[in-house]
Parts: sequence; structure tokens; C-alpha cells
Amino acid sequence: MLEFEIFGINAFDVRAEKITCEIADHAIETYEEADILEISGIIKISIACSFKIDDYDAYHLDEKFPFSDQVQERVRSKKLSPKDDWTESFKNLEYKGDFIFNYIDFDYSKNNFPEIIGPTFLTVSKI
Repeated sequence: MLEFEIFGINAFDVRAEKITCEIADHAIETYEEADILEISGIIKISIACSFKIDDYDAYHLDEKFPFSDQVQERVRSKKLSPKDDWTESFKNLEYKGDFIFNYIDFDYSKNNFPEIIGPTFLTVSKI
């Protein structure tokens, strides 16, 4: 999954400080004759985020940016102008979203499921 799916395309960096995932629904299919395992379903992702934003970026936010309301509220409450140079810090904002995931293991054997699922055969997309 690319970060822009969650945060949009912006010139500033959003730091993900804590990521938690919970599988909400899943289905497992095995094709033992071909050594293939497929798991698909819905995963709930929560991300604690921090970022700094300046006057330019605040007025050119990607419409997909999930914290745009908080940024706009800060701009209004502090009466920040796009004509002034300023930078604001945001900490411990939480993003929550549901995503579809699909994992395929092409080297599956019944008693050899990997402890860590590598990203090579894992896809995650925003619902």
C-alpha cells in the first residue's frame, strides 16, 4: 500500500508513529495440489500520526488528506495567513480506516505457514 492512498499527495511528510491492525473479516482458500494459500478480507488499520505543515502546504492540501479539517481549524483559530511564513506541528492525530487485503503464498505447505508475512505477495487497498 502506498502512503498516498491514505494521506494523499502532499509535499510534507506524515510520520506514522504507531500502527495497529485488526482483521475484521477473512476467508482462507488452499490449493494443496498447487501449494498455494490465499487469504483475503477486511483489515482495520489505525495510525497515530505527527506532521509539520507550513503556510504553503496548508493552502494546497490534497483533498484526500484525512487531517485537513484539523489543519483548517488551526489556521482559522490562530488566524494564520497564507501571506505570512509559519509552520505548525500536529502530534498524536489518529487515522482509522478499513482496507481490503489479499495475501497469496505460492510456496504453501500445511505445517509451514510463515510467522511473518512478507509484503511481496500482500496487497492492501483502501475501501
